[in-house]
Amino acid sequence: MELKELSKRIQIKLHQFSERFCLGFSRPERKFLYQMLFGILKGGKVQLNSIARHLQEGLSLKKSTERLGRHLGAPDMWRRVSESTLETQRYYLRQCKYVVIDLSDIQKRYAEQMSGLGMVYDGSENKTGSDYWLCNVTGVDESGSTIVVPGVWNYPEARSRYGWSC
Repeated sequence: MELKELSKRIQIKLHQFSERFCLGFSRPERKFLYQMLFGILKGGKVQLNSIARHLQEGLSLKKSTERLGRHLGAPDMWRRVSESTLETQRYYLRQCKYVVIDLSDIQKRYAEQMSGLGMVYDGSENKTGSDYWLCNVTGVDESGSTIVVPGVWNYPEARSRYGWSC
């Protein structure tokens, strides 16, 4: 479903969320993150070309896509966005009665040189393969509202950072 126009109310809520979410980011990074969220909401897709197309910046699609790609490929951007997501959701997660943590992985059978790939044991096939680790956190508060905090990371980096031995 493609939204032709985002209502003023949705744009205000998105702006308020991005202001809270983007604390600690530079001004160009805040603009990038807002535009990514806006483009995803408006177009309903996560491909850079689609996001850039829905920004309607007056630049060529190629230049907009390249700019978004440069920001997306910035060193530690994924880590900083993940930390900001956790920081933004921390208040809500503390109010949850139940919190469920699901450690899982996404298998990439034919991938050889994708950034951040780790080796993961696949119990169903009884072998090791190239995967990305996932950490999905779901919380439920007293009213029954659900909060979901997704995360994807490279296992060796997470293992060394958090001291995991498994």
